[in-house]
Amino acid sequence: GNEDRRHIDRAAGKQLQLALKRAAAARAVPVQPTLEAVALIFASIDRQLAVGQPLAGGNLGGGRHLLCHAGRHVVLVVDDAFLVRTVLSEILKDAGFHVLQAETAHDAIAILEHPPQVDHVDLVFSDVKMPGMDGFELARWVNENKADTPVILASGYVGKTNMAAELRCAEVLKKPFDFDTVIDKIRDTI
Repeated sequence: GNEDRRHIDRAAGKQLQLALKRAAAARAVPVQPTLEAVALIFASIDRQLAVGQPLAGGNLGGGRHLLCHAGRHVVLVVDDAFLVRTVLSEILKDAGFHVLQAETAHDAIAILEHPPQVDHVDLVFSDVKMPGMDGFELARWVNENKADTPVILASGYVGKTNMAAELRCAEVLKKPFDFDTVIDKIRDTI
């Protein structure tokens, strides 16, 4: 009833505040949440409620994937939207992955050429629409220079998914995506 709704609203607000605090602390400047980032956070909350999981604490990833992966595969998350990148990275960390982040495709290439604190990157998960070099161009670079590294692209534009057919190493997930689907797709691809 109303008491349950108030509990859900308070828990959702706490998770949104936590994500915004993490984003602001990492960036040391105020962060304005995008509609997409807020939708990601609330999708995570809805998923947690659907499986009967408590909403307290900072576990944005939640779910059945929590640290059930024996190996620490390295995933590079590339997205120019800071809050989206941060929330997705937290979810992947909660799922047991070691996560590196890049704001641009050029930053991603620098990481792929010299990964910090790891031997190599196992998978690149990138947004398609970014300023400068887009996700498709990044996937082409990975295909030409790091052929053993798979790429998963995320796009909210249906027409863009057809462009992935020419890229042997890239698969496109349609936004908005479900976090469990992303985690499963990454595990299946690695």
